Amino acid sequence: MKTILRAILLPTLFTTISFAGIINVPADIDSIQGGIDLATNGDTVLVQPSTYFENINFKGKAITVASLFIMNGDTNHINNTIIDGSQPSNPDSGSVVYFASNEDTNSVLTGFTITGGSGTVGHWFPGWGPSKSGGGIRVAFSGAKIEKNKIINNNITTSGDTVASGVGIVAIADFADYVVIRDNQISENTATSPVYAALGGAINWAEVGTCVFERNRVTNNACNGEGAYGSGLSILGRTGLQWTYIVRNNFIKDNILNASSHGAGGGIYINNCSPEVTNNIITGNGSGPDGGGIGVTRWTNQIGVAKPVFINNTITNNSATENGGGVFVFGSQQANVKMMNNILWGNSAPTDMQIGTLNGAIIQVRYSDVQGGWTGEGNIDADPLLVADSLTDASTCIGAGTLQYDFGSGIVLHSPGYDINGRMRPYPAGSNPDMGAWESKVGIVGIEPQPSPGIPKSYALEQNYPNPFNPSTMIKLALPKSSEVSLKVFNILGEEVATLVSEKLSTGSYSYEWDAGGLASGVYLYRLEAEGFVQTRKMILMK
Repeated sequence: MKTILRAILLPTLFTTISFAGIINVPADIDSIQGGIDLATNGDTVLVQPSTYFENINFKGKAITVASLFIMNGDTNHINNTIIDGSQPSNPDSGSVVYFASNEDTNSVLTGFTITGGSGTVGHWFPGWGPSKSGGGIRVAFSGAKIEKNKIINNNITTSGDTVASGVGIVAIADFADYVVIRDNQISENTATSPVYAALGGAINWAEVGTCVFERNRVTNNACNGEGAYGSGLSILGRTGLQWTYIVRNNFIKDNILNASSHGAGGGIYINNCSPEVTNNIITGNGSGPDGGGIGVTRWTNQIGVAKPVFINNTITNNSATENGGGVFVFGSQQANVKMMNNILWGNSAPTDMQIGTLNGAIIQVRYSDVQGGWTGEGNIDADPLLVADSLTDASTCIGAGTLQYDFGSGIVLHSPGYDINGRMRPYPAGSNPDMGAWESKVGIVGIEPQPSPGIPKSYALEQNYPNPFNPSTMIKLALPKSSEVSLKVFNILGEEVATLVSEKLSTGSYSYEWDAGGLASGVYLYRLEAEGFVQTRKMILMK
């Protein structure tokens, strides 16, 4: 029943893709769970387009469960391969997908629509009362890699606490798990509790060893409760241990808090932990009491600190009913936020429209555009002139950021090397970066190389970034000596579709932007030839 596929040779000599074993659903077995049960570590459960009324469990296996999207990059497979968890065998176990048996990032879920989940009853934290959590996906004391899915229309309603109607991740303090959530659409998920707290309308993680949350679109999720926190994203720490949390290159938009008593963080809620939040668009969120865009708290009965950093984010048009329409920080000096190269504009609240603090909390802002002004080196107060969240050519935010800033006590923040869309930052090389999540296109005409300082030790062709991309990506190469260089792009049939370089270049490192706006989604190959050096890499255009 399990088809062993040693290798698939593409119609070119550039690359070979290898799989261990493939279990085809429904050709080999009629259910996804059946495929998982048959699989052994390293296998792929490959699922044909259809709607599968299942609640699946990875059962600790290091396998990939995927739609045909992984074969050709066609996003229609994501839309048409649906796991619907609305018919669980036990109503208390209504999560659509489970990672709950010590999985790690070798357990991969990709290319599906995940819907119809109602969450799982349990204790979210030791000492808490009963709760219901993880509507679409539940990761419990485990790791996972969750990429390129639509996680939509999962809804949790319970008389206890409701946590994470989209994706819920929980661990314990000494469990060093690793979770990657990348390139997903997480939308229209709802957490509702009439008399208790609702957290993480889209996603919640708590006490996770390492979590990377990047390039996701988190939109139109809701938290409804007596207390409501983080209708987009909720990040919780309780023990005081500081794990590695990365939130970068995401669109977090139009997520709503409905709190009858208390709440914070319409877009992002951070409690008692210190994530790095970089290159995000956070807009249109809020209507809860505090922190329409971002709410940060460190409660007095907890140990540990809440010291997140915010770098090159665009935080606009969020709202709060009490304090801090853009950002709100609550707690003692153990709640200490540092911000660099951000835009805070058009946010609204009765008190402190852009930035609010309470109960001794600290926020330090540098090289940022804050409507109404804010004390700090490099800060400005000028309309950023945004169109669709990006800077227009006349914006005073262009070149007004800083490459790095030393806040003292060994804390130095650095501007990221790429913006939210994978464009090199700063552009042009040698300038100051822009404020906000987008780096301006001012000065770009076609494809222009940007030499970097230093002499490379060897020839190199780096993996493009971002990947997958839409519609442009950056390709970097290195030349240890002056060379005749050919850099070309081919489709999967081996047909040349673009020539990026065909000339002699001096010693150095170069970055090229390739815009594939006129081409179809799919796998493309790019090849560097220079003085006998030849290297080919694969990239994916996903529209």
